[in-house]
Amino acid sequence: MASEETRERILDAAERCFGEAGYAATTLRDVTTAAEANVAAVNYHFESKEGLFRAVIQRVLDDMSRRRQAEIEAVTAASPPPSSAELVEAAITPLFDIKGSFDDRGRSMARLLARVMTEPDPEARDLVVTALLRADKPLLDAMQARVPGLSDEEFEFRCRSVLSAIVLLQLDRRPRGTAGLADDDARLRRRLVGFVTAVMSAPPDDVGPMPPP
Repeated sequence: MASEETRERILDAAERCFGEAGYAATTLRDVTTAAEANVAAVNYHFESKEGLFRAVIQRVLDDMSRRRQAEIEAVTAASPPPSSAELVEAAITPLFDIKGSFDDRGRSMARLLARVMTEPDPEARDLVVTALLRADKPLLDAMQARVPGLSDEEFEFRCRSVLSAIVLLQLDRRPRGTAGLADDDARLRRRLVGFVTAVMSAPPDDVGPMPPP
């Protein structure tokens, strides 16, 4: 159907544009030029630039959730129960490997998620973080159960902190052969699993509830 093809073409173009320039710097003209469409088509399908952005993000997250579901179910149903490090690896590896896991779309998806995490708009960041935490709920429940006395608030703070760090690493994924740790994916993943496991397994702190914003 022509209308649906136009919608998908706009989404593909917007994913690339938002990933390359960020939400604030991308205009609807940028998107329509890349999609070979017009602003009327964007308004028809998405109503506004914000609506288009949310549709792009939701499509990326839906793709990720579908592809990760089998792995999540396998590790949480394992017997004997997985170690904390195995839970962490199952939670972060698909996200860390997003460029390799999503074929030709992987690079633009990884760039888009990383850009969103650096956007000044907190609602954009919260959309991504909340959706990812919801998709990984079985894993996160198993991880939280390993730390008695850890409040939901503190656990979510830890999740959001490490998730931000993992996504932002996508901006530092340099080409192989260049200087730095980022050209050794296996080594970086091992270090990242160790770091996240330590953060998520640490005893509860005693700072009390976070003050309201």
